[in-house]
Parts: sequence; C-alpha cells; structure tokens
Amino acid sequence: MCWPAIPTSAPCTNTTCSNGCALPGGEGIPLVVLATGRAPGKSLRANLPDVVAWFSEQVLPLARAGNVTVAVENCPAVGNIATSPAMWHELFDKALPDLNLTFDPSHLVWQFVDPYAAVRDYAPRVRHVHVKDTRVDRDRLAREGIDGDGWWRYTLPGWGELNWATLLAELQRVEYAGCLSIEHEDAVWDRSEGQILQSLLLSKRYLEQFLADPVDVPAVEAVAPEKVAGVKPI
Repeated sequence: MCWPAIPTSAPCTNTTCSNGCALPGGEGIPLVVLATGRAPGKSLRANLPDVVAWFSEQVLPLARAGNVTVAVENCPAVGNIATSPAMWHELFDKALPDLNLTFDPSHLVWQFVDPYAAVRDYAPRVRHVHVKDTRVDRDRLAREGIDGDGWWRYTLPGWGELNWATLLAELQRVEYAGCLSIEHEDAVWDRSEGQILQSLLLSKRYLEQFLADPVDVPAVEAVAPEKVAGVKPI
C-alpha cells in the first residue's frame, strides 16, 4: 500500500497518510510505503525536524498500534527527503529506528549515488524493492550537463546501468523475504497496452534467472545412515 506525504504543507495529505497507516492493519495489510514529504524551498536537512516529528508523533504510533510496517521509498520526485544513504543515516540510524526502507536503486543511478554500497549498508532496513533500471546517455550528459534534458531515463531491469545480480546478492545476504515489485516507467515500452504487458513479462523473465524455489535436502542420516555410522561430528 503506497501513499505520498507532504508533512509541512498539506494537512489533508497528512490525514490521508495517517489513515493509510491506521487502516491497513485491520485489513491484514502488513506494509505501507510512504514518501517523507518535503516543504518547498527548504533543503533536505532543513526538513528533518518536521519530518522526524511527523513520523515519531503521528505515523509510527499508528503503525505500531495496527501492527503495520512503514517503509519510505528513496524517490526524489515525490516530495521526499529519504533520497540517499546520507539521509537514511539521518532518519533511520539517528532519529527513527522503527522506520524502514523501500529500496529503488534506479533513482540512485541518475543521482550518481553508489547503489551497491547503499544496499550493502542498508539491506537490513529493506522491506520492499522496486525493480526498474536507469539508462544514462553519457554522450548527451557530456554535452548537456546534469541540468540538461534527456541524458537519463528509466528502463526495464537489465537494460540499464544496474547489476541486478549484485543487488540481489546483498539482499540474499540478509535473507530478504519481501516483494520484488516490477515498476514500469520505461517510455520506450509505453506506446500501447500490449507493449506494457510485454515489458512486464520481459522484466519478470529477466528476474527469474536469479530466483529459484527453495530445495529441501534431507539429512544424510535419514537417507543413508550407514554412511555416517560411527562418524563423530567435527
């Protein structure tokens, strides 16, 4: 369940988000994904006091009461300050230990933030993952600069800059058991409903190379007791 948030400038949105944390528990929904909100005209860190107060006084108490986990996404485009590992440190490590992360590495690519270091450091906080990629046109970037247009775009997983094997290995390291949610935002595959469905199937097929069902291996004592008779454990 996903909700936007702008804690200092939209009381009606605050109410919506608060309801979004209170109601899901009664419906059996275990996770709510939020943006932190960001007041216009203020820097990321200048927003911290308002964001921390809003989560600690309103959002997280409601979530705890409803047995709901809250995870903020790292998308910079939705009124949000949880956009980088530096800000995750301010929010998770220093202020809000009950808050968790919805990890979308595609946003880190065009910010030139190391996505592999980010997931290595914060994998234990990840409760949801958005799967898409980012392609960077470095020739255009060299001409346009970072304030120019068209030098990056979102694309299907495996069609951009990200090494998904490395990302998923870090999640496996902490035994991540949450969702890998394919998030379609590739304009090249957005010209018809059929293309969109095809892009989702291609994305699913790409991810499946890294996934397999668990395998139950019986203990050797059960299938070949004669092989271990008299063997002492190391």
